[in-house]
Amino acid sequence: MITYSFDELWSLTVPELYDLCKSYGIPGMRKARKSTMINAIMNYYESNSNDASDINNNHNQSEEEEDSMLNGVRATVNAIRNEDNTVSAMVRVSCGANRDTFPVVGKTIRDVITLLTPILNIPAGAEAYVNGQSESYSYILKEGDTLEFIRPAGSKG
Repeated sequence: MITYSFDELWSLTVPELYDLCKSYGIPGMRKARKSTMINAIMNYYESNSNDASDINNNHNQSEEEEDSMLNGVRATVNAIRNEDNTVSAMVRVSCGANRDTFPVVGKTIRDVITLLTPILNIPAGAEAYVNGQSESYSYILKEGDTLEFIRPAGSKG
């Protein structure tokens, strides 16, 4: 089975992701958002892997290297394996009705805005709240954080 990294999935179009979901037998993706399809595919990789190589896109590793890898972790905090064999925890990010989990642990809120504005439609000047507390754009996200963007009161959208 050919697997894709998070970044590779992100570069695919919605129809390409839908076809991939369809080929994996993932139901309910016909009208799903891009981020939802990507999470469903990553969850599919995790639940259908017999060893760590199924969720790692590097197919040229020795068996010894494959045996020493950790599988992706999924508990209270979602996690994925990066191409460099590190595990990234997922942070729940929301803006209005748009919400999903993303591998943005260790990134600043400013980085998240740059990355996710086209996906979550984050308005300019939105206030950032981490775990219910207002935070500056230089705040570095930690494992288990919940990030929410709120439009300042009195602004139209």
